[in-house]
Amino acid sequence: MRCLKCQNKLSGKQIKFCSSSCGSVYWNKKHPEKLKEANKKFKNKFNENDWKEYLRKYYKYNPKYREKFRKENPKKYKLMKRRQRLNEMKNKEKYNARRFDYLKRKEKCVVCGSKDNLEFHHTNYKKQEGFTICMKDHRELHNRLKGGGK
Repeated sequence: MRCLKCQNKLSGKQIKFCSSSCGSVYWNKKHPEKLKEANKKFKNKFNENDWKEYLRKYYKYNPKYREKFRKENPKKYKLMKRRQRLNEMKNKEKYNARRFDYLKRKEKCVVCGSKDNLEFHHTNYKKQEGFTICMKDHRELHNRLKGGGK
């Protein structure tokens, strides 16, 4: 037997689909009217403000939807980013640190010398101390600091 959606081989107790996601995608395509009805019922559970808050969080934490939103609504996206910067300015410590990292950024990574994907690692936000490091080395540094490093 093979999965009705992706044609992967089924194993054990699997009857029609290899995973729940394959099953739900297949069902949604077969029953678009029932899907719309279910979405309406789901939306009706929220009052207007709660629904907006739910959508805001959903789009905020799902990068593919955030990218789609950015492309479809460039003006709204600019306003959203501006609001984020203004909120950041309220937290002076992080705002000053961000300004500092652009002012003090060097042209290459202090670890490997790479000139691509540079970031700024803050060792102390209050004293505005830090150094320029590439994204790969920055990730490794944070893994080591968390105790997951080599």
